[in-house]
Amino acid sequence: MKDKYKHLLNFAANIISLAVEACMFGWVWYMLYIPMLDKANTFFNRGNWAVIGMYVLFVFFFTKIFGGYRIGYMRISDIILSQILAVVLAMIVAYFEICLVANDYLPPQPLLLMTVTEIIFIVPWVVLVRKAYTRLYPPRQMLVIYGNYSPDDLIGKINTRKDKYNICAAESYRIGYEKLYPMIQKYNAVVLCDLPSEVRNQIMKYCYQESIRTYVTPKISDILFRGADDIHLFDTPLYLSRNQGLGIVDLFVKRLMDIVISLIGIVIASPFMIVIALCIKLYDHGPILYKQERLTKDGEPFMIYKFRSMTTHSEDAGARLAAKGDARITPVGRVIRAIHFDELPQLFNILKGEMSAAGAADYCGSVYRRNPGICATSESKSRAYRICTGVWKVQYDTV
Repeated sequence: MKDKYKHLLNFAANIISLAVEACMFGWVWYMLYIPMLDKANTFFNRGNWAVIGMYVLFVFFFTKIFGGYRIGYMRISDIILSQILAVVLAMIVAYFEICLVANDYLPPQPLLLMTVTEIIFIVPWVVLVRKAYTRLYPPRQMLVIYGNYSPDDLIGKINTRKDKYNICAAESYRIGYEKLYPMIQKYNAVVLCDLPSEVRNQIMKYCYQESIRTYVTPKISDILFRGADDIHLFDTPLYLSRNQGLGIVDLFVKRLMDIVISLIGIVIASPFMIVIALCIKLYDHGPILYKQERLTKDGEPFMIYKFRSMTTHSEDAGARLAAKGDARITPVGRVIRAIHFDELPQLFNILKGEMSAAGAADYCGSVYRRNPGICATSESKSRAYRICTGVWKVQYDTV
């Protein structure tokens, strides 16, 4: 019964957070910025409310985009970072809005202090709400039902969210429905991992009848269905999957978005990149960047850029993937790999059009030469991935 009120708790917490941020901006606007203006000095002037309303919309839009309102689902660190980034971006946009209203450049210090205050409010508020959420809704007791392959990798990923999921048992579907159904009844949710379609459908129907929540690892066909169009010409519903990738307009917009995102990313990340480059150079005086041949659309090779995180002689015996505790990784490399800052130079690959801001994984050229069919498979996967990540995402094998 409590599950019905989950969204209400999340909604109420987000409304309170948004109201507090609106009040802070309203105070800054009325008390600090209005006296700087020649007009709009009436306290309940509609124009004043419009300015405050626009700020609320900016905060809501950016927080929604970054997933900051999903307090019950995302990691608490991700929620905090998303909301902080949202208020920072909203502050920047609001400042330009205020300058347009004033028809002049006004001091940004009041907005900066307001944003710092909002951040001071956001951190404990999110922690408090998340603790209340976890206490009211403890982790679900879950059963994993798997197919021909071991579910250990999936279980390991799910176990990183102990605050939300609790994998209690794993069982193969091969034991039969007679044994599976009584087991399913003992748990709050079921995870269906890599099952044959017929078996998966049968278990899903049973869970639907028993009102048991199901989590399913999707197949490529499932992802394609998500992007299919509904055909309502007949009394029998049809799904239309065009299977043509992005159209010319979509490609243009995607490329434009890649350019904008990469330029903004380069500007924001440039201080970090300068510091990282200096640290790498000072540590062993070796090259700052690591380059490796990767494959993009239609198997065309390009050089991917990363900050070098290993010793200069790490590939003398041939290239191989890094392992946990790999001695080849430098102290600087351990830090930047942990926070994925070693991949910041890939923003230049995106700007050059060799990569895209989102998409399926690229492959090393040497891997392709050993397994020529891998890119064909990857291209079909990445087309499906485009559907899952949005209309403007990459359709080809470029991450």
